[in-house]
Amino acid sequence: TFVSTVSFASELTQEEVDERRFQFHGVALFGGTDIFSKGIKIATRSDYSHVGALIHDADADVDDISSWYCFESTGSGCEVLKGHLPHVRVTPWANVVADYSGSVTTRLLGFDDGYEPNADAVTRFVRNFNGRAYEGDIGELFASIRDSNTEADLDTVFCSELTAEMFMELGYMERGTSGNGLSNNWLPAEFSAARNANQYIAHAALRDEVDVKVHRPGRLVRFGRWLRKTLSGLSCTSCTTAEMA
Repeated sequence: TFVSTVSFASELTQEEVDERRFQFHGVALFGGTDIFSKGIKIATRSDYSHVGALIHDADADVDDISSWYCFESTGSGCEVLKGHLPHVRVTPWANVVADYSGSVTTRLLGFDDGYEPNADAVTRFVRNFNGRAYEGDIGELFASIRDSNTEADLDTVFCSELTAEMFMELGYMERGTSGNGLSNNWLPAEFSAARNANQYIAHAALRDEVDVKVHRPGRLVRFGRWLRKTLSGLSCTSCTTAEMA
């Protein structure tokens, strides 16, 4: 989606991105409440309208939440009015959760022994795409719903295209010439537990969904619960694909 409540000022600058090394840990799924997000959820028959990659500073303590970020292609109407067009960005995870007006869910990755992400490769990917414009071809967006894009086009990228491309670039998904072999045929919903993305992932698997923030009238399930349920287990990051299935 190109609708977000994350402020432009909270994202890392290019200089800050270039100063850091990153590691890849999973995906964040978002269920927006605005009219555009609702349209995406209806069109894709899903509770989710947006997806981003969960990364953290590879040289920092993984249990330190201030070292975690969301890597995503997004933007907001307010930003457009200020002259900031939707684009790929790295934003502190705590800011993303606090500022987002809808629901936030995570799926951390478990990796087969010896197949943990290479931090240098993750860092190159993040630096290469950071600041890239959000998808400029509306036809490509609509084609992704029907799984009918026939060639990759990474000049501009939408949220799930960026996330799928990251999996492919790091060697966890196989590239192809059609269907899910093309990153621009992936939807946010396809990273959810309901769609079984793990059938396309090699040497790793997405774990169960964990609600970080649940949007309900008058009630929010907030950040501390997510920290207790997930970060405490990150010391054991290696597991077999069979264990994750």
